[in-house]
Amino acid sequence: MLAMPDSIGFRGSIGSGYGNMAFDKAGNLYGLAVKGGYGVGCDSDGCGRIFKIPVGAMDGGAPARKKAKVTILYTFPNNGAWPNGLVRDKHGDLFGFEYSGGDNGRGAIWEVSPPASKGGSWNGENIYVFCTIMDGANCDDGFNPAGVPVVDANGDLFGTTQRGGPDNGQGGGGLGTVWVMTPPDGANGWQFRSLHAFQSTCPVDYDFGVDQPIANTLLSKTGQVLTFVNDSGRTAPCTPNQNAILGGLISADPVSGADTIVNNQFGIMAGDAQYRRTGPIGIASSPSLMGKAVFGTTQNYYDASIDSVQPGVVFRITP
Repeated sequence: MLAMPDSIGFRGSIGSGYGNMAFDKAGNLYGLAVKGGYGVGCDSDGCGRIFKIPVGAMDGGAPARKKAKVTILYTFPNNGAWPNGLVRDKHGDLFGFEYSGGDNGRGAIWEVSPPASKGGSWNGENIYVFCTIMDGANCDDGFNPAGVPVVDANGDLFGTTQRGGPDNGQGGGGLGTVWVMTPPDGANGWQFRSLHAFQSTCPVDYDFGVDQPIANTLLSKTGQVLTFVNDSGRTAPCTPNQNAILGGLISADPVSGADTIVNNQFGIMAGDAQYRRTGPIGIASSPSLMGKAVFGTTQNYYDASIDSVQPGVVFRITP
């Protein structure tokens, strides 16, 4: 018989927990909360909170949990865009994004840092605002970040945007980007660089139709930046018979930004029967890595032989 999970309630003004969680070496847990519940938005007390649950609240028995105090470390300002994500680096700094935050309302990357001295306050700021690099009305640096970023051993922060980039397909909106933030080096603050922009323009490039990253980023064992995308290419590209491949795993080189379609053996539903393909569709999770294999889930599974949509699956992608 499975044991019931321990639970810790969010009382008073802490709010409702959502988003990603992170742990420090001692086992303390850090998370995000928004007052009123996920999706409700900001209120007079701010747009979100970072809270800490001490290890004693989780590892001890009932008396220890009762004495342990859940604390609010930082409250995001009431700027109309609640934070999401949350990843921790080796210095204890926390990072995430706002999908439509920042001065341009197109998204931002935030950092919340522990106090410089004991008893001090946690401090937060946006370290990058999207739609800063413009070409006319287009956001060459991307916009609408999505998915929890990932930090490597050097402190570099990698993530994606769902829209934007120099290739302004989709009515000028762009198909998304992969980006990297390099930490301060003493002389400069955080430095932003766009690693890769997904393409939609004919004539055909090898990754034509790969677009809209939808999941958390992940680093492979060799340091490649991995994520799932909504569409991973087209059959018969740039012809009237082109059809979207509904899902895929891509990687981007952390230095050059060169991308690779790791796997796009997902379903194809539209068009003539000869172009349809059986396979999972509608990616519903972020990638999980075990060894060299990547696991994920989908909302549905398409059976082309009978043109029918079935319940979703757990899938594995191996080298």
